[in-house]
Amino acid sequence: METNSYLDVDEQSRTRFQLDQGIRLAHEGDRAGARAVFQQIIHYEPDNEDAWLWLAWLAEDKRQGLEYLREAEMLLPGSARIAEAMRWLGAGLPAADVVSDSEGSAREAETPIGRRRAPQSQASAQAGAAVEGALAAAALAGKGATEALSRLREKAARVRLPQGTFERLRGLAVPVISLLAIGALAVFVMLGIARARNQTPVVRALSLPTPIADATSTPTVKQMTDPLWTQVDVAFTRQDWRAAANALRRIREVDPYNDKARKSLAVAHYQQGLELIKLNRLDDAQVELDWAIRLDAGYEPLQQIRRQLKLYLDAVESYWAQDWATVVQKLEKVYSLDPGFRDTQAMLAQAYYEYGVEKQNAEVWEEAQTNFKRALELNPAMSEAQNRLQVVNDALIPPRRIEVDLS
Repeated sequence: METNSYLDVDEQSRTRFQLDQGIRLAHEGDRAGARAVFQQIIHYEPDNEDAWLWLAWLAEDKRQGLEYLREAEMLLPGSARIAEAMRWLGAGLPAADVVSDSEGSAREAETPIGRRRAPQSQASAQAGAAVEGALAAAALAGKGATEALSRLREKAARVRLPQGTFERLRGLAVPVISLLAIGALAVFVMLGIARARNQTPVVRALSLPTPIADATSTPTVKQMTDPLWTQVDVAFTRQDWRAAANALRRIREVDPYNDKARKSLAVAHYQQGLELIKLNRLDDAQVELDWAIRLDAGYEPLQQIRRQLKLYLDAVESYWAQDWATVVQKLEKVYSLDPGFRDTQAMLAQAYYEYGVEKQNAEVWEEAQTNFKRALELNPAMSEAQNRLQVVNDALIPPRRIEVDLS
């Protein structure tokens, strides 16, 4: 892609980024979003050939596509790609729709760099028509000269002339007639070229916003962030939270005080955290939730899931250390917030069982009994807890004995 000399490196990068973005949206089926991106490129770079071609390809129908290409042809009269695209689009349309000046309402073509002449192909066609007319005139003149010589030969046959008279007359006539034909040819060519030069180009007006010259080369914040917000909307619709977060971070680089971008980025991190929890990547999930809490500490669902995850991770660490009292304490809080959070229920039942065994071994019967009962509430199928509970119950309430004095 060629760029104008007045574009600096940042603007070229912006244009390349917007082109890539528009092409990606087009391939993904978001035709309206892609059209908006390419129209924005044309506003700042009216002679961007790639943007015009993509805009024509994404048009609602072939007629609208041809209108875009006609406008592009006025800006880029020598583009072979635009000419080929016009031939391809015009192949299936009536001739009246293919000709650019077919409608009554027409305007003289204007561009940001001044008034342009008619395309070279039109002028060449008119000059060619003039040359063809001149050649036809020359042919007629030659035909007349031949007929005149034939009549002269017939008369010479009837009238006796001196030897060599006919040959001398023919030698004089041919140069004279040739000069007359060449003169006629020159007149026709000059008239054709003058007519082609004076022809005023006419094109049909487009509904497309007319390309305007920007007073400054620096785009506004809105112009830079609008395409990024389009990416955010698409990513949220697809639940592609990583892509949404990347686009929102770029928006905040351009517009750091945008409150909507801040809260939306918090939601994207929160959703990434939930997905990582499902994948059992708990440390990565905690990082995402920590980022989210920094961005929007008042988001209640975020507060709750982050608190649950923190308690759960602390409980897991205590579980491997066999600190059953801490495990029970942490997991009871998680269970009260969300009984279905990961494997909290099964893990808590096992912690109560292990804590009960610890108390049983220390012969702290009441606490052992309480722990085994809670373990069975959480997991009624835990047979080990049932057996140990029976032993503890027997220790607390020994079976009655009847003593008989045989004497």
